[in-house]
Order: sequence, then structure tokens, then C-alpha cells
Amino acid sequence: MKQKSTIIAMYLPQFHRVPDNDKWWGEGFTDWVSAKNAKPLFEGHNQPHIPLNENYYDLLQKKTMKWQAQLMHQYGVDGMCIYHYWFKDGRQILEKPAENLLNWKDIDMPFCFCWANETWARSWSNLSEKNAWADAYEKNSGEETGILLEQKYGTEIDWEKHFNYLLSFFKDSRYIKVDNKPLFLIYKTSKISRIDAMLVFWNELALRNGLDGIYCIGANASNVPDEVLDGKLVIEPSASIGNTLGDTSDGVKTVQYKDLWDNVLSYQEIGGKVYYGGFVGFDDTPRRGKRGTCVTNGSPELFKKYLLQLLKKNILCGNEITFINAWNEWGEGMHLEPSVRDSYSYLEKMLEAKKEIENVSIEYELKMPEIIPKDTLYFRTLHHWFELKEKNISLNNYFKENIFRKIAVYGYGIFAQHLMEELRDSETIVEYIIDKRDGICAKKPVYLPQDPLPDVDAVIVCSFYYYKEIFLELKKKGMDNVISFETIINELR
Repeated sequence: MKQKSTIIAMYLPQFHRVPDNDKWWGEGFTDWVSAKNAKPLFEGHNQPHIPLNENYYDLLQKKTMKWQAQLMHQYGVDGMCIYHYWFKDGRQILEKPAENLLNWKDIDMPFCFCWANETWARSWSNLSEKNAWADAYEKNSGEETGILLEQKYGTEIDWEKHFNYLLSFFKDSRYIKVDNKPLFLIYKTSKISRIDAMLVFWNELALRNGLDGIYCIGANASNVPDEVLDGKLVIEPSASIGNTLGDTSDGVKTVQYKDLWDNVLSYQEIGGKVYYGGFVGFDDTPRRGKRGTCVTNGSPELFKKYLLQLLKKNILCGNEITFINAWNEWGEGMHLEPSVRDSYSYLEKMLEAKKEIENVSIEYELKMPEIIPKDTLYFRTLHHWFELKEKNISLNNYFKENIFRKIAVYGYGIFAQHLMEELRDSETIVEYIIDKRDGICAKKPVYLPQDPLPDVDAVIVCSFYYYKEIFLELKKKGMDNVISFETIINELR
């Protein structure tokens, strides 16, 4: 079988000055500061990484993006996946390069977005989930919590504001589409408690605005039901580096390039459509100092060898795209862009691998996982509920936090019955049940979906596998908060 391989490189827009970075990390801070100031921390440590011709570019200059576009076409990169930052109340940062690209129609740079939906915080913050950009440069500046930019998702009003910002990009002819739908990645998918409702809402807005929908791929999506997303992405090397045995060199954790790639290539995720990502290299000591990790003994030749196997793996999985980390992560040692040490070698080897994979026949000798059986979702949710009970976490916590006093339950099955029992002595009252089956006997009023439905604060959908259809059905009836049972479980975990 011969098949075209599309390569999309992850693209960091952190190479231009913004006032917030000046304030947080020091005057003139960009990721070039981390890269320039890097020092070798052990014998043989390849630092600093210096761009070829010391091209410490500014992404706000048109000539920079024009050069990048020419380079990507020359070496077979089909698109850039630009990190997009959208925080609580629509706060943005590092948005100017993408906005400039939107206006510079003469720059032929196919692109899509990856929403990097993490809170930005100092490393000393007590938040367990955060992006601490530059540990090596920060000082305790007196912020009480250490939070710099908080990530919150809000309600449909916030979702619509976010979608409307993205719409002009989605409609651009250079924006990458799958099945005629704009491709949109989410970096921490499991952190969005109402991801199912948000994506249904966004797809509605996309259809209203002349698009065929949105093709959403989620990374870090272990708690998200497969049917919510169009696909999941295994981002490397972060997905495999923690499972790869390493060593310590003068206090720095080191991992062998070959060992890490072996784990990347052997990893298989069960369930749904899964895209497997690759990486060029990795060394985040420029940002983290001795707290960082360095992948050692990589080379352009090894990169080509492993990339060929990764492209083959994705083809065997029916994947039209391979995501590579990264185009320009200079502060983490992941860059296809040419360097003083390697010149254009990584780009050249990537192009060789791409041409070779497109000119050979690939047999389906590997048996890849099939789509996860529906019952697996059912039992996985049940398992997570048992985990909550073992930790003495009640579902009532969710309703109290969201101030849902009166609710309805859709689908009178086992989950609905146990939910009602758990809420029996709580402040949340189940007013009625909605079910497509006529003649159900229950201790609460039962309505058919087509009946007029009394007002409630929320409808909890306990019917597995049909959430999207139910959500749309109830939205037409004016029900604002239609929440899946899985969402409640995932938010409490």
C-alpha cells in the first residue's frame, strides 16, 4: 500500500517580546534568552543550541515567517501546529504571530492551532498542573499564589467568544482541514470538565458559519470518552519519557535517544482513532537548569531511522497525519530549524524519510487495536465512580459547587437510579426523569423527551453513547445545562 504522509510540526510563538514576559522573567525575555544562556551541565552535554548563522529571529518580522514558510516547503513539512493561548475571561498572550500570519496572505504557511490550555504559574506555586515557563529565571516576586495566567473554561458565553476569535483563522484558505473541517488540537483535554458539551456547541457554531464542523484531536485525554473527540494524540516525548529508564550525569537526568524512541514506537493506546507523535530531540535544561532532563546520543541519522518507523505505524493505523515535536522549541532542544551544530541535517533526514515511506508498499503486518467496545466506557465510568466512593467523595460535591439545586435525570437506568439514591438526603433535588421508554414506574415524575419539560438547573444525562444527540435535542427545548454523567465523574476525580 502506498500512502501520502502529512507531517505537521509543533510551532512555538514565544520568540517575540511581550510586556508580561518582561515583567515575569526579566526585560527582553523570549525563549531565545533561555537558549542563549544555556550551559553544558555535564561532560559531552550539547549546550547551547545555536541557530544557524545565529539567526535569533523575531516572529513579529514578516521576513522571519516568510523564511520559515519557504524552509518548510523545501523540506516536506506540510503544516505548522501553532500553540494558541486562551485563558480565563478570554485573556490571551503570544497571539500576534498567528494574527500577523492571518493578515500576511502572501506567506504560504499552512497552519492549525493547538490550544495549550494550562495555567501559567511559578514553579514554587502549589498547583500540581501548570506551565512554569522558565524555572531557571524566576524569583519569588511576591505573588501570593504564584499564578500568572489562570486557565478556566466558563460557560457557553465564554465558549462562543473563543470560537468567534478562532473563526477568522478557521476560514482562512491556509488553515489545515480534515474532512473539510478545521483541525484543532487541545493539549490538556482531560482538564476541560465539559469538553463534550463545549465541542457539540462549537460544532453547532461551525455549521452556522458555513463550516462542516470542527475536527478536534485531544492530547492527554485519558478520561475523555472516545466518541467525544475525532481522535487522540500521543504527544512525544512527554508521553514516554517518564516510562524510559534514565541515568544521572552530574545531577541532571539523562535518557538515551534510542531507548526513548523504542518506547515511543512500541506504545499503543487502546480505543478510538489515535495519532502517534514523534520528536526531534529533547533537553529542557535551558529552562529548568539541573531540574531538567536531557535526551542524549541522538543524531539526524537515528532521527530518520525512527521517523520511518513512526510514519509506517501511523499509516498502519489509518492516520493521515504525523505530528513532530517540534519546529522551533529551542528552549527544550526540539527543533527542526537549522543549527550551527547540525546545519540542515534534521530537515534533510526528515525529507528523506518522507520520500522513502511514500515510495514503498506497506503491508498490514501489524495488528493495531480496534475501537474500544462500548461496554468498556460503561465499566470505566463505573470504576472511576468506585474510586471516588473509596475516597469518600460524593457526587453531591459537584452539584453544590455549581449551585444546582433542582435537576432532572435523562435515562432511567442503573447509573441514574444510584445517582438519585446518592442525592436522596442532599440539598439537590431530582425533580423528574426523562426517558424515551413509555410506562416507566418510578418515584419521580417521568417525561418523554418530546413532552414539555419543567425548568430545572441542569439535566444529567445517564444514557451512555448518545450524549451528543441528547444534548442537541434538549438545547432546542431551551435547556441550558445538559451535562453527561461521565463529565461529573471526571471533574471530581
